[in-house]
Amino acid sequence: MHRCGVLIVACLALAGSFSCAASQAGMSDQSARASLGREAAAGQDPAAMKHGARAALVATDRTAFAPLATELMVVGDRERATGAYDRAHKAYVRAHFADRESLAPLERIAYLVLRSDPAEAEKLFRELLEEAPDDSSLLVGLAYSELAQGASSEARRVLDRALRSDPDSPAAHAALAIAQDTVHEFDRASASNTRAMAGAPAKVQVLNNRGVSSLLAGRSEEAIGLFRRASRSDPNSRLAANNLGLALGLAGLDQQAYEAFQLHGSRGDALNNLGLVCFLRGDRDAARKHFEAALLSSETDELRVLRNLEILDAALARQ
Repeated sequence: MHRCGVLIVACLALAGSFSCAASQAGMSDQSARASLGREAAAGQDPAAMKHGARAALVATDRTAFAPLATELMVVGDRERATGAYDRAHKAYVRAHFADRESLAPLERIAYLVLRSDPAEAEKLFRELLEEAPDDSSLLVGLAYSELAQGASSEARRVLDRALRSDPDSPAAHAALAIAQDTVHEFDRASASNTRAMAGAPAKVQVLNNRGVSSLLAGRSEEAIGLFRRASRSDPNSRLAANNLGLALGLAGLDQQAYEAFQLHGSRGDALNNLGLVCFLRGDRDAARKHFEAALLSSETDELRVLRNLEILDAALARQ
């Protein structure tokens, strides 16, 4: 299973749409409440707010008067949830200028930066922690930035601080599980994920993380069940659907795996991902068949599939 874990991580570099890495945990409930706790400004039209007109004007920067930071945070969170990260970043920047005393917009920006530049995100989280050294959500963000740079020991120390500050933080326990998975402490990771789920509703991130821990520990049926729950809890989650496909494919359930991959991808994407799973489990003939079918479909990134075929040929040449 150690070899499988290594191959799963290596697989991430082969197909951008096929990911088994655990997803980033969200902001703590406490932080979210702090950022959204102000009342609406006097003069707003209640009818417009009720029907969403005010929100639309805030999102398009066409309000008659300056929007509240809380309104802009709502816009940013909504854009981030749909994957519109550039628009989310703009909304959070505007929220910061609307309320310079609040750390919440800057925290959201740091989490966005974490997606593409962990080193820069680390700097941002450290600067924010100078203002709020015991903020659990900021400490979790710093730990993720350390993990993304391969500094798992430092990440563990930061998470210890986060859990001392908030022992019941679901986000901190979920992040700790990821850190434990990286050093193959699968049983401890499973326990941390269980604590994360106990402290919050069964969110897709936590279910997904727990499924990854189970898959790496060799408990494939348990992993499939958790990924199914994750996918049902958020039908829009590509990550949960692809991880379900990965677990099903590694268990030899190719048709079900293909159907899971196709939930958020084209036929060609699903065939390419299925080829990757076959490659991981050692079925090289099936992998080639699916890669070639993906190419013929003309419904996926052909260069990516060709790279996968090159990797397959190199593996065969080493036999």
